[in-house]
Amino acid sequence: MDRYFWHLNQRQASGLACVICGGELLTDDTKFVPVGRDPATETKVYACTKPCAVSVAVEAERMAHEMRIATGTEGDTPDAGLIGQDGEFGALLRDMRVLVGMEALLAVISDIPTLQYLLQMTEQHAESAKYRARTVWERTVQLHQDGGQGEEGAD
Repeated sequence: MDRYFWHLNQRQASGLACVICGGELLTDDTKFVPVGRDPATETKVYACTKPCAVSVAVEAERMAHEMRIATGTEGDTPDAGLIGQDGEFGALLRDMRVLVGMEALLAVISDIPTLQYLLQMTEQHAESAKYRARTVWERTVQLHQDGGQGEEGAD
């Protein structure tokens, strides 16, 4: 999935300037690499190979690490990510709340670009909720089969 870069000027959003330093990519002798997309137009955006692309990669890894900590899928405790913590289950609940909010926004929006953006975000959160629900369900089944938490044989 591509990373979206917000608050870009027109040259950056059209892929003609570096998203970090604003350097002209077509006129300078600078090498550049694609680093993501402009959210409004889905146009690829670029960064100078050094040092800008490196800073984008470092920032992306930092954000991914923080998200893994926040969702409980990474941590410094052996039980990080279990259902009893604010791990996958908490993230599932957050996705569900976002989807409810998206429903309210979609009901009143009339601007086509905003509608497209909201639909894209709805799709991403729905897919995320689907996978998280599956993960939580599998963990509850495993807990039940292992004699852990859960109701005993309701068959």
